[in-house]
Amino acid sequence: MQAVRFLVVAVVLALGGGVKGVAPAAPAVPAAGAAPAPVAGPKNELGLTAAIVANKDKYVLNVNQSGKAFRDRIDAAKNARGMASLPQPPMIDLTLRITNTTAKDVAINVGGDDSQMDLKLEGPGAVSADNNVPMTMEFRIGKPVTIAAGKTADVKITSLAYGMRGISKYAYWTEPGDYTLTATLIYSSGEKQGSVTSGPAQVKVTKE
Repeated sequence: MQAVRFLVVAVVLALGGGVKGVAPAAPAVPAAGAAPAPVAGPKNELGLTAAIVANKDKYVLNVNQSGKAFRDRIDAAKNARGMASLPQPPMIDLTLRITNTTAKDVAINVGGDDSQMDLKLEGPGAVSADNNVPMTMEFRIGKPVTIAAGKTADVKITSLAYGMRGISKYAYWTEPGDYTLTATLIYSSGEKQGSVTSGPAQVKVTKE
C-alpha cells in the first residue's frame, strides 16, 4: 500500500507538482532556420491588409551585380539622357498575400495599367533606378479579383522589377547581408484607386 501511495505522489510531481492542475506547457519555439512569419501592414480604407510570404528568403549575390563599380553603373544610368539600358534585376520567390478583414466581399482590379506593384528594398547595398524603356500606347485592362470576407488573394512577386507594367523600375542588392522588402499594391476599385502596403519581409543575401 505504501508503494502505491509513493507511485501516485511521484506521478503528480512529474506532471507539475500540484493536485489542482498541470502546469501550462512552454510556448512553442520556431524551428531553427525557419522563415520569419509574414508581417501585415496597416489596414486600408477597404479593410484590406497585405503581408509578404517569403517562399524563399535566402538568395545568392550575383557577382556581376555587386560592389561599388556596379552601383556606379546604376548611378550613371540614372543621370543619362534618353534610354539607358539596365541589367535584369534579381529573380525572387515571394507572394504578396492580401487579406480581407471585413465581413463582406471586396472587389479590386489588378494587373492592368490602372494598377501596379511598388517595391521598397532596404539594406547594405540596396539601389534602385528608373528603367526608361519604351512602352506601347494602348491601355491595358486588368483582371477583377473578388476577395471574400475573411479570405485572402495572392499576387506573385518574381523579381525586383516593379512599377508600371512591372518593368518601369528596377531594384538590386549589391552586397551580401540582411535586407528588408516592402510591397505596395496599387489597384482600382470601381472608379477609385486605392493601395495596400505590406509589413517588411526579411531576406538574406550571401556570397554563395
